[in-house]
Amino acid sequence: MLLALAITNILPLLFAIYLIVKKGKRLAGIIWLLLVLIDCFNLIVPHLFLPLTIWNVILGNSLKICLICLSDIQKKTVVRTSNQKGATEDIVFKGSLILNITLGIFVLTMLATFAATFLSAPSQWRTISTNTTDSLPQIDSNQTKQIGYTVDVARAKMNKAFGEVPNASQFELGTVTAQFYQGKPVYIAPVEQNSFFSSLRNHETPGYFMIDAANISASATFVKKNLKYTDHSLFAKNTGFKLFAAAPDKSVRSTTFEIDDKGTPYFVSARGALLAGVRDNQKTREIVVLNAENGHTATYTAKTLPKWVNGVVDAESAAELLQQYGENKYLVNFSKKDKMLVNDNGSDNGVSPVFTSDGNIYYTADFTTPKSKANSILAYGMVDARTNVLSIVKSDEKNKLSLVGLTDSDAAILRAEKLDPSLKLKASNPALFMVENTPVWVLSMTDSADNFHDYVYVNAQNTSVIARGNDAKTALASYMNVLSLAPSSNGNVAGKEEEVTGVVTRFALDNGKVYLMLDVTNMQYQGKVEDFPYLATTEVGDTVTMTANKMTETAVVATITKFENEDLK
Repeated sequence: MLLALAITNILPLLFAIYLIVKKGKRLAGIIWLLLVLIDCFNLIVPHLFLPLTIWNVILGNSLKICLICLSDIQKKTVVRTSNQKGATEDIVFKGSLILNITLGIFVLTMLATFAATFLSAPSQWRTISTNTTDSLPQIDSNQTKQIGYTVDVARAKMNKAFGEVPNASQFELGTVTAQFYQGKPVYIAPVEQNSFFSSLRNHETPGYFMIDAANISASATFVKKNLKYTDHSLFAKNTGFKLFAAAPDKSVRSTTFEIDDKGTPYFVSARGALLAGVRDNQKTREIVVLNAENGHTATYTAKTLPKWVNGVVDAESAAELLQQYGENKYLVNFSKKDKMLVNDNGSDNGVSPVFTSDGNIYYTADFTTPKSKANSILAYGMVDARTNVLSIVKSDEKNKLSLVGLTDSDAAILRAEKLDPSLKLKASNPALFMVENTPVWVLSMTDSADNFHDYVYVNAQNTSVIARGNDAKTALASYMNVLSLAPSSNGNVAGKEEEVTGVVTRFALDNGKVYLMLDVTNMQYQGKVEDFPYLATTEVGDTVTMTANKMTETAVVATITKFENEDLK
């Protein structure tokens, strides 16, 4: 692409010199010089605000054509006012010839760019680093602190605290990213310039926000730092410009804002080679870490990257990678062979950030069938934010973890939102976890103002097994209770039966159901009077022997399957 842009500048530059020096047509010459400056717009300005893409190239070339037309009008105006007809006609002829040649080069360049973009799609697909896995992140009572709420909730809390920023009217909140800080999951976001004039007036921004990603009652904290380099700064202080200028022959992915364990702010970006000059090679060649305070950069490989760096890949890049994996395997695929669509239900660019107990961050999404009403999962993708490696769980019965028969995130969201329709809550950020060896969708429920309401756990095998809670731990305990009472596929309660004898210490009867506790355990037992009539006459202090079904090892509720009251014999 860089070579094509250079070629398209040669003729405009030469013709501008010809008009100004040889013919004295300064206005026309200046207009043609602007054509060259527009390519600088393509190369520099998009890296201040947008990545260099085919659409920005087309935008620049469209502006070129408009200026060419203005230049041609100027020359034709000279024809009508000049007394030297022959000389003027000579200028018009040469101008029209160069005009036609230049327009031809523009058209060919755009066609070539479109063709390269289209033809290189399968090549880009082959650069995706993938592995097939049979495991999902685990959740138990000790790991619920890793369950993060949505990025939208974090952003809303940061915006509420934005009044702490000095001269807040000149700044805005930057992109919110997930990270581990000193071993704890957090969301962070830099303070950015909010306009062109703000960037001219302020040579730095005053700091960044941070908030605990797992504690829903936490408030956003503003950290004062002088950020001289940001994504919205202009020219040499813009992160994209600085990274691009250092290696213009390589693709520069979106930058990710991170902090080290001392709170020092950085922007992290991965570099890779360009495919056909237009597409990003998904294999990461090197990682650049830019100090946001002083502009110092350091280049690392995946092996030498500091441990505190979590986000070499941001959510937007992860979402693009997942979409490419599902759709771009073949150049032409009218039959939709192996094609999968991403369910973009995540809270961050359609993907869900997931914190794992081992300190990794994944951006996840599930795949479903294109143009089908099926609500089952074809695959589940997890992009490692540090390595850019895509781990895929496929619907294969041969796998230890099979997705066959599991509902997709669309169905889980629909089920969660029907728990209490009167509240009009929105379910989002679906992520699959293993709970007691069963895949479970964990979702966040928010209102229209992005205020967090509760977590919902939906069994991916049986959506009727569903529970909610104000925090992740409460939701898990509620889910375990519901799971302990859930019937198996044969109609019986699945789980492990245990016999217990003890003295009744707590007893309650409600609508034909009995709830009791014994002195020998903290387990709560429940059963129906219609199944065991003597339950209705049992009292506190009675000695009972019963067999109860305990669904899981961590369950706190068990279902009575056999019952005898020793005091009523």
